[in-house]
Amino acid sequence: MISTFCLNPSFDKTVEVSAFRTGETNRILRTRLDPGGKGVNVARVLKTLGVDVECVCVLPDKGREEFLDLLSETGLKIHAVSTPGSLRTNTKIFSMDSSRVTELNESGVPMSSKAMEDIVKKEEELKTCCEMHVLSGSLPPHASEATYYNMIQTLAPSPVFLDASGPALMEGIKAKPLFIKPNLAEMEAAFDRQLRTKQDIREAALNWIEQGVGHVVVSMGGQGAMLITAEGTVYSPAVDVKVASTVGAGDAMVAGLIYAYIHQMGLQDMLRCGTAAAAASCMTSGTQMVHLEDYEAMLAKSVVQAI
Repeated sequence: MISTFCLNPSFDKTVEVSAFRTGETNRILRTRLDPGGKGVNVARVLKTLGVDVECVCVLPDKGREEFLDLLSETGLKIHAVSTPGSLRTNTKIFSMDSSRVTELNESGVPMSSKAMEDIVKKEEELKTCCEMHVLSGSLPPHASEATYYNMIQTLAPSPVFLDASGPALMEGIKAKPLFIKPNLAEMEAAFDRQLRTKQDIREAALNWIEQGVGHVVVSMGGQGAMLITAEGTVYSPAVDVKVASTVGAGDAMVAGLIYAYIHQMGLQDMLRCGTAAAAASCMTSGTQMVHLEDYEAMLAKSVVQAI
């Protein structure tokens, strides 16, 4: 089984417009509401790929039941941890003329100390029965920058996939997760410099590997993705698809990588699965995640090469 942790979930409200114009009136063509949060998204894709998964989700009291109702049709196993407040709503504006998404994300509510205690108890329960744990997404307001570091320490020696950014990523790296998945902008921010070539990216990633990280996956949007380890580096160009939404593509990539890892695939197949899942996610509107037939079609189109 895989466990995912989502400390700051959301309602994801996606609106589609013909051509988004700032400072002007934009007429909405379609609207949909999905349960969101990176840990939730990863778990949904893993379930689609046939992986036994449980999502531990911190849910504020207001909005909790509606969120669980939206998830009920997926059949995903959710362990809900209660905290006071209202569940945040993230608004995604999809402009059809450019296939670009503008995101307006709320911060969420602070997590109670009782909720954090419940999270730690659940970690202790799951760490011996899971093949891997996923810590992903933004932290709730006022949470310690060391939250993910502390969670990885609690889960040790179980393998952890960390998908975070900023201080949460930098602190989490100190606990030596097995995987991290920054996007290129997050990686450049971490090293405070532009990474213009694949060699630049590889050399930067090796700095983290020297600190104890096992795998560094760098998602680069339309430029593709790289997977760097001490043993080798592989690259996959982005698969050309008709984009319905890019929301959740990175989370789908995480799920594809985990699927390949627990099935003991090599680096090239691992990145191929991740790239295919990301591409399949882009084919669905809103935050619907991945349809299995799309994933299988994209898997046949994914190309990976050693560099």
